Amino acid sequence: MKARIALKNAKNNCLYNNSTASQQRRILKHFKKMPRLSTMEARIALGILHPSGRIMELRRKGYIIHTNWIREPD
Repeated sequence: MKARIALKNAKNNCLYNNSTASQQRRILKHFKKMPRLSTMEARIALGILHPSGRIMELRRKGYIIHTNWIREPD
């Protein structure tokens, strides 16, 4: 029997899979609604611990994603 790891999003109490593919899908879904996503927003709202890694993977798959540096409080 395989254990399924799910992450609970504190903001909206939903459970979701935290695989790489699932994280990538959450980022792409977010980009369809809003073309901007900060590292902190990805971590807190989408439950993605390493957003830069997911963005790099999406770029390698051919997605065009632009980076703009901003200052944001922790």
